[in-house]
Amino acid sequence: MNEISTVDFFPWAWMLHFARAFLSFNVVNALTKRKYGMFKTFIIYIGVCMVYSYATLQLKDMSQKVEYTCLTLYFLIQFVLVIFLTENKLYLKLISVMSAFLTMLLTSALYYSFITLTFGNEGTEAFLNKTTLLSLICLCLFMVAFSFFVVFIIKVIKNKLNNTLEHNIKYIYFYLFPLTHIFAIQIVYAFEQQLVTKANEYSQRLSSVSCIYFVVCFIIDFSIMFAIDFFEKRELENLKYKQLVANNELDYQKYLQLKTERERYRKIRHDISNILTTAVGFIEIEKPQKALEILQKANDDIHNSAYEIICQNETINTIYTIKHRQAEEKGINLVINVEENAEIKISNYDLCRILTNLIDNQIEATDNFSENRDIELFIKITPANIVIKSTNMYKNSSKKKPTNKDFHGYGQKIINDIAKKYNGKYKFSIVEDKYITSTLLDNIECLN
Repeated sequence: MNEISTVDFFPWAWMLHFARAFLSFNVVNALTKRKYGMFKTFIIYIGVCMVYSYATLQLKDMSQKVEYTCLTLYFLIQFVLVIFLTENKLYLKLISVMSAFLTMLLTSALYYSFITLTFGNEGTEAFLNKTTLLSLICLCLFMVAFSFFVVFIIKVIKNKLNNTLEHNIKYIYFYLFPLTHIFAIQIVYAFEQQLVTKANEYSQRLSSVSCIYFVVCFIIDFSIMFAIDFFEKRELENLKYKQLVANNELDYQKYLQLKTERERYRKIRHDISNILTTAVGFIEIEKPQKALEILQKANDDIHNSAYEIICQNETINTIYTIKHRQAEEKGINLVINVEENAEIKISNYDLCRILTNLIDNQIEATDNFSENRDIELFIKITPANIVIKSTNMYKNSSKKKPTNKDFHGYGQKIINDIAKKYNGKYKFSIVEDKYITSTLLDNIECLN
């Protein structure tokens, strides 16, 4: 195949500059939070970069100093774009653009180092103004594929630092798929170079088929970024929906409890005169025990109908009321002690999931015992942390040391994931036939 010029903007130089702009956008997008949708941000970012690339290519016979100046202005323009298109702090925006610049340098260094090592200096012809179409596509696809590897590293680090829940992990691994194309690039490129060395000519059929294959790979890589963004948005919407359902369920339970309480109070208020008259009558005929039974029964009805208030947090109060009645139906005594020194900042949804899973696990474990059917929950709330400790009876007939997998695996995994989300941890221990858990959370708001 004949050599092509990389100085003329369309179509060959366009491919190279588009790959460079795509690399920069991919890295910047991984490090920042967009103000607008993916498609709109992509079009604006790539469009401005391509217009600038076209303008610089119109400068004929550029010296090396002018080229460096144009490259510096290129990334300054990207920095301005990032300022207007993202919501992060200024230093994070600067870091994202610098990371894109370093990624571009690293990509070029790695690619041409490999080519030089394999084929010698003649293999680095893409540095010049003329090259083969296959060489150009190899370079462009390598730039795009390597940018996804950098994005993968960035996503993994952000996931660890932000303690993101594990449902995001499966999307991160998709960024590794474009790396599979790099091997095909090098195999085909090496094969072509061998033909050039031996026959001193390019195989037009090989180059044509390879170019078609690489264009398909490029389209796939291009679509991956948008596909991941779509699935992550849908996952976030599902999470918000689950939070809304949980909050609505709590509100509904509060409504039912208050409705039941009012109905019982109406009945008691309606009968209170008769109850007191009857009790007085029993006392007058010297049957105080009967009077006491009637008054005690009325007191129990009032107590059982009440919405239990054990702290200032309505979520904890609601969960305690619901779970206390569930435990009583099984003959289990649930006790929750709350020490409040601050307001709870973690989301009601996450707090609800932790407490309900802990208490459900306690009820399930304690239901197997005929004695010592007490379960305890201690919650300490400070401005910095929230500590939740649960205690219930435990009896292990086996001699092996129990592990986390032996105890309510799915519910425990939920608690552990939420603890990580709030920079905390979940752990358990067994002390004198008692199963004790401890969940530590930072008392902070978290949007993940």
